[in-house]
Amino acid sequence: MTSGARRFYRDWAGIAHDAVGSLRIEAARTPANTDLADLIDELATHSAEFAGRWDAHDVEYYRSGRQRFHQPDVGDLDLDYDALEVPADPGLTILTCTLAPAHPTPPPSPGSKNTPIRYDSGPADDGRRVHTEPR
Repeated sequence: MTSGARRFYRDWAGIAHDAVGSLRIEAARTPANTDLADLIDELATHSAEFAGRWDAHDVEYYRSGRQRFHQPDVGDLDLDYDALEVPADPGLTILTCTLAPAHPTPPPSPGSKNTPIRYDSGPADDGRRVHTEPR
């Protein structure tokens, strides 16, 4: 749990709580998964914050909501998400995200001369999934 993650997730406490709860669900769903058990042991050993959250035994099964991010090049983003489970492949989940209605258009990136950014595009020339709208 790095300081960079704490800056990126504007609701750090909420995302940390939900992530540990999701790990707890997965650990219960796949008790024979030794890799996951090893990861949980390692996190609990090296992070008092994780250990405290794990020991609380909170289980979160969240399927939709809003995540609040701070992306250094773009600024604050609020994204609504829905998790869609794939019945044919238990454990596989597709996460869809859309820009939250409170922000009808994303903020311009620094140096873009107020050109809006489109988030639903394919890879740009530099491989990112973000590029500017055509003029």
